[in-house]
Amino acid sequence: ATRIEREDNASRYKVRGVIGSLDTAGRTFLIGGIAISYAGLANPPAGLANGQYARVELHPYNTTGTWTATRLQTTPTGAGSPPRSRM
Repeated sequence: ATRIEREDNASRYKVRGVIGSLDTAGRTFLIGGIAISYAGLANPPAGLANGQYARVELHPYNTTGTWTATRLQTTPTGAGSPPRSRM
């Protein structure tokens, strides 16, 4: 992850970085060493792929080793602009 923000009494966490180890069947991916599930998102960004830059909002509790995404934004591989797809 390139950045993790923590706030006191946070209702969510935010992670930014490059998607890796994408598992579309299991609906999980990694950002850095952080395992993230997007299984709870009704409409994840179309064309989700390894190498995309992503901004992810996470549920603040992790008891299984995999964080749960509550929002996901992505930027196509090689694009220099901020994420444009939103969930």
